[in-house]
Amino acid sequence: MRFEPFVPQEMFRQLERMERLDELAPKMLEAGAAPVVESIRKRVDAHTRTGALANSVRPGRVVKSKRTGSFSLPVRFWGYDKSRKPTPGYPRGVPNAVKAAGLEYGNAHQAAEPFIQAAANEAANTAATAMQGVFEEALK
Repeated sequence: MRFEPFVPQEMFRQLERMERLDELAPKMLEAGAAPVVESIRKRVDAHTRTGALANSVRPGRVVKSKRTGSFSLPVRFWGYDKSRKPTPGYPRGVPNAVKAAGLEYGNAHQAAEPFIQAAANEAANTAATAMQGVFEEALK
């Protein structure tokens, strides 16, 4: 489960014309990921006891697709919940991504409490503004 902010097509075309796409797109995505991470942390923190799930939300690395040339930056739940006993299915502890999926979609033991889409909607304008700021700074 992850959220990937992306560079809008019009901005992507402008960057291509500038011939600085490989330099600017990662910076723009990193700037746009910060508000998304904070929004997800805020939403998931209301559902956890220890805060470990909220602290596990981090952006990954910027990746350029070999096939399409587009850039992406995944924001995911990293690591394991060490407070739970290891089980045969999860000998290193329960992955935080599994806990987040259980919270988002529900399971046999709890009802679904969706938070990802609400966090993404909440952070969309802030992320776009941050990305636009990096872009405009590069134009100067």
